[in-house]
Amino acid sequence: MGTNEKEKDKKPRTKYRNILVIVFLLVYIPSFIHWVFGRTTPTGIIQMGNLEDSINTDGWFIRNEVVLKAPFDGICIPSFKEGEKVPAKFSIATVINGSSENLMSELKEKDLKILKAQEENDANLAIFSGDVEKLDKEIKQNLLRIIEDSNRNSMSASYALEDEIDMLIQKRNMIKSGAGNAEAYINSLQQEKQELQEKLKQNTREIISDYSGIVSYAVDGCESLLKPEGIREYTPEFLEGLKPIPADVASSIKPVEAEKPFAKVLTDLDVYIMFILDKNHASLFKTGESVQIRLNEIGKIIDGTVEYISPETGGRSTLAVKTYQAVSETASIRKTNVDLIRKNYEGLKVPLSSLRNINMVNKKAEIVLVKANFAYVREVRIKAVDEEFAILDEAESDVSLYDTYVLRPLNIEEGQYINQ
Repeated sequence: MGTNEKEKDKKPRTKYRNILVIVFLLVYIPSFIHWVFGRTTPTGIIQMGNLEDSINTDGWFIRNEVVLKAPFDGICIPSFKEGEKVPAKFSIATVINGSSENLMSELKEKDLKILKAQEENDANLAIFSGDVEKLDKEIKQNLLRIIEDSNRNSMSASYALEDEIDMLIQKRNMIKSGAGNAEAYINSLQQEKQELQEKLKQNTREIISDYSGIVSYAVDGCESLLKPEGIREYTPEFLEGLKPIPADVASSIKPVEAEKPFAKVLTDLDVYIMFILDKNHASLFKTGESVQIRLNEIGKIIDGTVEYISPETGGRSTLAVKTYQAVSETASIRKTNVDLIRKNYEGLKVPLSSLRNINMVNKKAEIVLVKANFAYVREVRIKAVDEEFAILDEAESDVSLYDTYVLRPLNIEEGQYINQ
């Protein structure tokens, strides 16, 4: 009996233990599976993109420029918009001396007076024209009655009608003389206006350009200092020492000083942009090489050719690029910030962090692709890199556009399950 009782007590304990094991497995196994397979791995899609091999620096515009000087102190009224093309022997501006500003104010007042007098005269003529017609009609009727009375030998009636006709004629002449006075006043105003115009003409000068080209009213004081023929002589120190005068190209009327330049004509469409580069950057370029320049001030990219690279002095060189683009848009600019683009690489663009085993000597690396949730390691060829991205050569890489790749592949092995 004792043995049977022990066996009976043991069975419930075993049953409870089995239940606990089953519950543990039910809880643990899904957690284990999730721990092994459930962690998501960040991935991306291969896209087309580009990277620039560029240098941010400042550039100085150097052009063939002919300046025009003001004949006297006053104001300048441009005849063209900034950066417009102008023909030779054509007026590019009108310069008016200081006293002419008062004459112009007087001329404006005179025009207003003439306009007001003409409006009043027209209104009066409209009002009294009916009265004149009525008087003319009464005068005519009385003349006919005088003829009738004379035929009847009624001289007394005729005398009375003649007095009435004289009165009507006087009224008519009074109205006419009023209109005549208004016209005389207008004529006198017109004469005064002509006299003012003659005085203004004597104090006004049309400025004629002997050259055709691009006109600019932004004179910065560097026109005589920077010439295309001098690009081989300009040192980094010389360029850094230039202080272009800021120009207000938005104003339509500008003050001018006697015998000082106020406008210029760019006579040649070829323009040079000069840069200061350290010796490492300068060594990347060759004369005759094509480059691009992003003009950050106007948000435009232009093409150019490296024309000259100076010998290195003090670890720096000057580099001159020749271009014929955006001449009008940059006519008022002397110094500006640019991105000097040596090359622009296009291809498959991925984050640099998605590559491993990078060898920049032979430009090879590995990328981990994801296909059917499994990892596949592939070799790629690098065309270019920067701090964040790489451009892959699709023709020499075992990857394609829109392939899925692992963003952080350092610990991923070939064939590993990838939960995305």
